[in-house]
Amino acid sequence: MIYFYYGDDTYRARQMITQLRDKFKKLYDPAGHQLETIDSDEFSLERFFTSAKSSGLFAKKKMIIVKNIFSCKEFSDIQDEILAYLKSLKNTKDENYLIFWHEGTPKRTTKLFKYLSTVCADNNCMKEFTPLPRPQLVRWLQTEAGMYGKKLDTDAAEMLISLVGESTWYLHHEVRKLCHFHTQESINAKDVEALIKATHGESIFSLMDAITARQRSHALDLLEKYLMQKSDRHFLLNMMIRQFRLIVLIQGIAARTRNSYIVAQQLGLHPFVAKKMLEHSKNFTRSELRDVYGSLIQIEHMLKRDPEYLETALTVCIAKL
Repeated sequence: MIYFYYGDDTYRARQMITQLRDKFKKLYDPAGHQLETIDSDEFSLERFFTSAKSSGLFAKKKMIIVKNIFSCKEFSDIQDEILAYLKSLKNTKDENYLIFWHEGTPKRTTKLFKYLSTVCADNNCMKEFTPLPRPQLVRWLQTEAGMYGKKLDTDAAEMLISLVGESTWYLHHEVRKLCHFHTQESINAKDVEALIKATHGESIFSLMDAITARQRSHALDLLEKYLMQKSDRHFLLNMMIRQFRLIVLIQGIAARTRNSYIVAQQLGLHPFVAKKMLEHSKNFTRSELRDVYGSLIQIEHMLKRDPEYLETALTVCIAKL
């Protein structure tokens, strides 16, 4: 049976893969001996065919997860052979499980993408994981909290998204900490703020305020203290990117209205956050915001190549405010 999952929301895609793995183990392979993952950097036709064409030694069938095949350096040279093999299959549940999983969106014009999209869609075995719209993201967070036996109210979910951003990876980790941190069954917005202060230090809020208020010296002092705490640097960068993206959006709305409740409703923010962002939006011109936001996005890209670059880059970015 062939499955195809891809998209920018990599955390929810991973959740789907995990569910399939667990179901496979429960039905066919409790020990997990017949599960194999082949990533793009270790992919070869020989390994793929050896795994896909052989039957399970300790179970009726195997599960082979082929990850990021579209990013394989030799993709253009190997896709025809992969395609020919896939077309030879009956694509039934009696065969091995072949799961093609790509982080991000592959090139849709490739022959393999077109074939997988058609065949897997017909069997309801395909899904593109795009970022969730705000209302669905709130419901997803509430479902995540429910898995830990907690009830996350809507205001709490909205505030968590406003503070952390819309990355399901970050949100998953924060809601998990929130559920472990909070002893009561119900979680509200005050509980979310208390968690952020407890896990990242109260200075994170003061730092964000100083940055967007353009209090350069104060912001640099707070940054130094934050970094000395060995707190999560990537969380800080995510907060800064989120903060300036909101200010860019709010400046556009502020040209029509400065009512914080209307702004909160249009951007899906907690009213308290919207009010504060409205005030901070006065401190930057459109051009300055574009420069700062562009610098932060550049830092985010550079981190993939040089993780040690972050502290210096953040210091330089704030010093230029």
